Amino acid sequence: MDKTARTELYRLFLIERLPEPLTPMSAHIQLFDNYIENTRLRLRNIRVPETKEWRHVLQQRFPAGEAGCWKIAEIFLNEPEYLAFERFEGREI
Repeated sequence: MDKTARTELYRLFLIERLPEPLTPMSAHIQLFDNYIENTRLRLRNIRVPETKEWRHVLQQRFPAGEAGCWKIAEIFLNEPEYLAFERFEGREI
């Protein structure tokens, strides 16, 4: 899967508040991830609040060797395709 997946470095930061000049009302996108149980798949919904646009992506994540390094393959879904996957139960974040 070397040419069909991109590499992602995973880093986690815990913050107490947003850095200046950001506020909760600042422009942002919203990510909703549904991790499908017992698979390496997640169904990601991306919402742009300003335009009310939704994008749906089926992603597969797998380790790429080094700690914190992942490969991600993704398929962009239209609404009927998304609805076919929506029934799979998972852990939503």
